[in-house]
Amino acid sequence: MKVATTRRDLLIGGVGLLCAGGSVAVAQNTTVDPLPAHALEDALPQTLGNWRAMPAAAVVMPPEGSLTDRLYSNVMVRAYHDGQNEVTLLLAYGALQSGGMQMHRPELCYPAAGFAIDSSRRVDLPLGNGRTIAAKLLDTRSSVRKEQVLYWTRIGREFPTSRIDQRWTVLRENFAGRIPDGMLVRTSVVAENAQQALPILDSFVSALTHSVKAPARKLLFG
Repeated sequence: MKVATTRRDLLIGGVGLLCAGGSVAVAQNTTVDPLPAHALEDALPQTLGNWRAMPAAAVVMPPEGSLTDRLYSNVMVRAYHDGQNEVTLLLAYGALQSGGMQMHRPELCYPAAGFAIDSSRRVDLPLGNGRTIAAKLLDTRSSVRKEQVLYWTRIGREFPTSRIDQRWTVLRENFAGRIPDGMLVRTSVVAENAQQALPILDSFVSALTHSVKAPARKLLFG
C-alpha cells in the first residue's frame, strides 16, 4: 500500500532534521537525570490491589539493537494476576527525547513481532480527582493469539496518541530549549475483543494508579 506524503509530514521531517542537528546544543538545558539501573523494577510493587506479580512470558518487546539501547535507559516487563486474569505490563523509559531519538510506539513493535493491528482508537483514562490522560487501545492478532493492548506515552508533560503528535511534542520542546524525558506504559491481555479486555485492563490500571508511590506515579502519569 502506498502512503501519500502530506505537507505536514514534510514539515515535520525537515524540522526533525534541524532538531537532530541541534540536539547537542539544547541538551545542556535538560533537567532530567537518567534513572538508576533497576529503578522501574524497584518502583513497582509486587502487589497492586488484588493483582499479584508473576513471571511474564511471550511478551512483544521493543526491537533489539543499538538504537533501542540508546532510546531506552530502563525497560521493565512484569505480569500480574488477580486470580482470574493475567495482564502483562511493559514500562520503557528514555531520558532524552529529541528530533532524531524518539521512543517506539506499539503500532511499530507489534507488526514487527508478527501481529496485525485490526483496530486502534483513543481512550481517556481516569486518574482520580477529575484528571484523565489520553491512551490508545489496539486490537491485535497473530497466528497464535489475539491480544488487546492499552497503552500511553508520556513525553515531558504531554500524552501524545499518535506518531505525528509525538513528533510535534518533541519538536516543540526541543525548540524551546528542552529535551523531555519519555515513558511508555503498555498493558495487554489475551482476549478476543475490546469488550472483554477493557474491564480487565481498566481494573489493572486503576490498581496501578492507586498503588504506586508519588515518585513512580509522576514517572508514569506525569
